[in-house]
Amino acid sequence: MPSGYYSGVPVIRYSSAVFDAFVNQTNVSTFLCELLVSSTMLTRTCPQLWGERLLHLNTTFTIVATLEPFDSGLFSHGSGSAYPPDRSQAFFPSVLLHSWTDASLDQTFARAIRKQTEAIHNAALADGQNVSHAAVYVNNALPDTPLKDIYGENLPRLRKIRAEIDLEDVMGLAGGFKF
Repeated sequence: MPSGYYSGVPVIRYSSAVFDAFVNQTNVSTFLCELLVSSTMLTRTCPQLWGERLLHLNTTFTIVATLEPFDSGLFSHGSGSAYPPDRSQAFFPSVLLHSWTDASLDQTFARAIRKQTEAIHNAALADGQNVSHAAVYVNNALPDTPLKDIYGENLPRLRKIRAEIDLEDVMGLAGGFKF
């Protein structure tokens, strides 16, 4: 059974430094790429790997980086909503994805994707991007992401709405993030 994690990495712009950070965090050496392609004979396209040690742990994993350069006026339309909590600055909701088949490696891959996310976040900060409090898109948030990191200052209002409307805790029956 495949396992996987998404991790949101919001950035303000895809500068060379941020783009390079994505590449560096998902790059594979030429030797390993050729070894994997020649041993699988499935494709001439190399999977992107985070560090050589992951290849030795599980050869059936995938790492994907998705960069989403939306229009910078993305959140200038409509009224306030739960996400993003602050519409004054557009953040591109970039995504990292890890997928693997050996469930015993769940924590290893969780650590790896957290380190990737942190490295890219730090590259954006070093590039002068004010992403220290950028909201993570809920569909791309790691399971232990604090709700405040997703909904920001909207969290108390969302909890109040839920308390008033969801008297029988129907939302509590669903998976995912709980208010």
